Amino acid sequence: MKKNIILSFVLGLTFFSIIQAQNDQNKYSEYYFKNLPNSPSTATFLRYGDIQNSEYTGTNSPQIPLLTAESGTIKIPLILKYISGNGVKVTQEAGSTGLGWDISLPSITQSILGGYSDFGTEKKYLADFTKSANPFNNYFPHSVQPLPAGFVSQPTKDAYSYYKTIDGFLPLNGNFEDLNNSFQADTDTSPDIFTCNLFGEKLEFIISNYPTNFVTTFTPTFYCLNKKGYKISYNSNSYFTIIDPTGTKFYFSRVEDVRTLTSVSKNYFITKITDINNNDINFTYNEYSNVKNLVSIGQKLNYTYGNQTYHYNSLPLSNSQNFTWIGEFDEQYPGSAMNPFRSSQSVGFMTPPLINWSTTQNYLLINNISGNFGKINFYYSDRVDFPTQKLDKIEEQNNLNQIVKTVNFNYDYFNSQNSITIDQPYQIYSQDRLKKRLKLLSITINNDTPYIFGYNETLLPSKNSMGVDYWGYSNGGFSNKTLFLNPTDFNYPTAIPLDNNYNNNFKQADINYTQSAVLTKIIYPTKGSSLFEYELNSANNLFNQYDYSKLTVGNGLRLKSQTNKDSNDQFI
Repeated sequence: MKKNIILSFVLGLTFFSIIQAQNDQNKYSEYYFKNLPNSPSTATFLRYGDIQNSEYTGTNSPQIPLLTAESGTIKIPLILKYISGNGVKVTQEAGSTGLGWDISLPSITQSILGGYSDFGTEKKYLADFTKSANPFNNYFPHSVQPLPAGFVSQPTKDAYSYYKTIDGFLPLNGNFEDLNNSFQADTDTSPDIFTCNLFGEKLEFIISNYPTNFVTTFTPTFYCLNKKGYKISYNSNSYFTIIDPTGTKFYFSRVEDVRTLTSVSKNYFITKITDINNNDINFTYNEYSNVKNLVSIGQKLNYTYGNQTYHYNSLPLSNSQNFTWIGEFDEQYPGSAMNPFRSSQSVGFMTPPLINWSTTQNYLLINNISGNFGKINFYYSDRVDFPTQKLDKIEEQNNLNQIVKTVNFNYDYFNSQNSITIDQPYQIYSQDRLKKRLKLLSITINNDTPYIFGYNETLLPSKNSMGVDYWGYSNGGFSNKTLFLNPTDFNYPTAIPLDNNYNNNFKQADINYTQSAVLTKIIYPTKGSSLFEYELNSANNLFNQYDYSKLTVGNGLRLKSQTNKDSNDQFI
């Protein structure tokens, strides 16, 4: 029997496995993978709670106030925010206000955990946790594999551990249930996490009464994980209502459905705000249907030598989490659709078929905000780099329909430099979709002198380029032939050889490319300016979590310095 050593890298958007058939993919995907890929709009929403312009985070996030809508005690600031101060990832799509920029309105994102949406019709069951005397972080034992040493069947005090599921096995009622052959196959096993961006407040909440036995429907109640004083309710027709500590009610009744395979996650959009005196502000949206987001891809690389098989994953084009090395306990049936070690060769590399995941969704862009103050209209036009539209103008009218404020947006496009790219499955996208990114040049408020924006002029590669570092940022490795990591970057216990066709890739971060297309300058209407200088993040465990002897760099940018000048170009 070959010895299987799995070096697993948990990296956000890309998921790794070998799946032979679509039926197998549908059946196993809900359990085998930790997460489904975030859509561009979901990823944008989730970033807001993590962005603070502070010395602690190092994120450069300048903000430009555009206008404020007021009704009673409700104040809605419309602020243009720069949200790419940690760098622009190669697969990052530009929003409706240009690459790295966004206008934040309240929204709720749903992160699906444990298989399916909490609001779906699939059966729900809170999975058991297996305890043992010694902590393990492994797969559930296979039927032909003995239990690990130290395993105990009965829980012991203060001894906690868990096993990862494999081959459709799940802990149900104290037994390892084979969901592959069971009528319980479509089962959600964990409450989802909901994240709400509420004018700078980040709320995270879960369903507190998630079922512990098999049910298909239930009435959810919610628990806020990080804030107090908020009341949250839900129904299937009008979706979410949140009441803040002041009694103001926020209604989220429009939805983006993000679909991948059989799963559906949702982004919930604000539609109405009501204060305690019944003053309202209402929101309407333009909808763009059946937008296909960029495919997320992954592949495994096996190296076999004698009776040893070493295995590790490809790195994603884009990711949002750190990576770690994990030694796995695993036993697979030879030839199984889920078996990542099907190679019968005695020596050499093998790359199983490429796996790709895509999401399709409807996009919502704000169209109108109205109240007793008047209304705010948003005007859009077509763009070449994405199937939705770009925001051209915001126009505020008072309650007499008189225009009191206008904001105009001026754009161009970032182009891409040449690199080796992944051809399949990206043939379905236009070259403009893959190579161009919307670029905000300036904004003008009430025909005043504009805000002008400058960016690092180093070109990003195409969105399907292999020239990315371990975190998905451009790094100049434009001759990389695959996405696989370079084993010489890591302190592996077993040496893995280099091969120019497989893993001899440049994957380290390079500041000259990580800062491609990031914001470097703002010229204000007063003719004063701010200049931004960046550096790479550094840590002592980026490549080996057990070696703290030296600092290594990567995982995006942080702000190194900000220089402010007046209209006479003098330092302030």
